[in-house]
Amino acid sequence: MKKTVNIVCLIGCLLFIIGIYFIFNSVGMGRTMLDNLITELGHSLDTEEANILLSSYITSARYAGTCLSCFGGAISIISGAKILKEREIPA
Repeated sequence: MKKTVNIVCLIGCLLFIIGIYFIFNSVGMGRTMLDNLITELGHSLDTEEANILLSSYITSARYAGTCLSCFGGAISIISGAKILKEREIPA
């Protein structure tokens, strides 16, 4: 049981870190996705279209990062509390 809780806590921490990475690098990820789209289309886009797409890609990366970090943080807190509860010395 202890080993399972420790693994779940570790997975939660990793999800939290990945989510924070997504949040901080959302602009770069959005630019990369836009560049890939332009390359795939084979031509450039209007400035207005490019800005709208870039904004939506950045927002999507931020939402994904927020969801991952919240979910991972909640898992870490819950499993961490369970670990601390198991370590308590009975009176």
